[in-house]
Amino acid sequence: MKIIYYILLISLFSSCGFQEKCPEDQYVYEEWTIEDYSIKKTRVSGWAGQATNVFSLCLGDNLVDPRGFRRIKDTCQIVFSPSNDQYLEFDICSSDLTEYRPEKKTIDYDKVNSITMYSNKENKLKTLASDDCEELINDWNESEPSSYRNKHIDSIFYPTFDYELRVYMKTGMREFRTFNYLINDRTNWVYCMGICTSSNLDYFEKIWLKN
Repeated sequence: MKIIYYILLISLFSSCGFQEKCPEDQYVYEEWTIEDYSIKKTRVSGWAGQATNVFSLCLGDNLVDPRGFRRIKDTCQIVFSPSNDQYLEFDICSSDLTEYRPEKKTIDYDKVNSITMYSNKENKLKTLASDDCEELINDWNESEPSSYRNKHIDSIFYPTFDYELRVYMKTGMREFRTFNYLINDRTNWVYCMGICTSSNLDYFEKIWLKN
């Protein structure tokens, strides 16, 4: 039974266009070269037999990202995210490339006066204890990028955020919104707090219940 499962799993990834190397020329329907990159469009058959367009990003003969997608509202744009901290927008009409990288601003805990936490579900506001403030600041400073989300910052988390954090400092106020173990600093970047696994989905809920 396990053997059948792994065979199906491998077939699924193959049908979805996950490849170890750039597509060979005979399978490429369209290709665009922008700066040092090339985008290669191929077609693969899904499990139901329906053909799907696949966009692969290559650098020379090396496959950078096999999971690009074309914007529905702007068909000139093809987007790739080779890593959690890199987001690339290619405009195949103008041959332009825009690269986005996170510019996270860490926080000096010694300059923090207080942190409030608002529950969107309960419509309640709490002021966090000092030890929870310190834990939050340390985890934020050590957090890693999870993804870049090209949408309005009020809609970063779907359908909505869980908690809103406000960090009051001598130099001003910083605002964050959270969902499960993810945190957003009111930019288009989302970061991962603590151990980012399914066992840590209640990261912020635990802090809320403690206070």
